[in-house]
Amino acid sequence: MAEFLKRENEFKHYNDAIEKEAEADKILQQISSSNNRIAGVFLFGLCVSLPLVLLNERSALSTIDLFYSAVLLIMMGLPLLHSFRYGWTLARHGIVTVTDDVFSFTVMQLFYSSIFCLILLLTIVRWP
Repeated sequence: MAEFLKRENEFKHYNDAIEKEAEADKILQQISSSNNRIAGVFLFGLCVSLPLVLLNERSALSTIDLFYSAVLLIMMGLPLLHSFRYGWTLARHGIVTVTDDVFSFTVMQLFYSSIFCLILLLTIVRWP
C-alpha cells in the first residue's frame, strides 16, 4: 500500500498529461477540418486546375492511363484527407501542424488539392 500511495502522484501527472494531449488533438482536429477550410482548399484547387484542363487537348485515355489516374488520385487524396482529419502533414522540413506552422500547412494542403483537382478534372474530361 505504501508503494501504491507513493506512486499515486505519478499516476495523476500521467493522466493529466494524457488529458492535455487529447484536448490539444481535439482542438487541432477542429481547426484543420472546419467546413470553411475544406471548402477554401478545394475551391483553390479547382480554380488553379480548371484553366489547365480547359487548355488541354481532348483525347480519350487508355485503360492504363485510367489506372495511373486512379493511383495518382489516391496518392494526392490520402495526404489531403489525412491533413484534414489529423491536422498535420508532411512538408519540406518535416511534419507541420496547423497550430505550429499554419503557413506551411496551408501551402501543402493547397498543393495537394491543386494536383488532386487537376488529375480528377483531366480524368473526367478525357474519360473514354
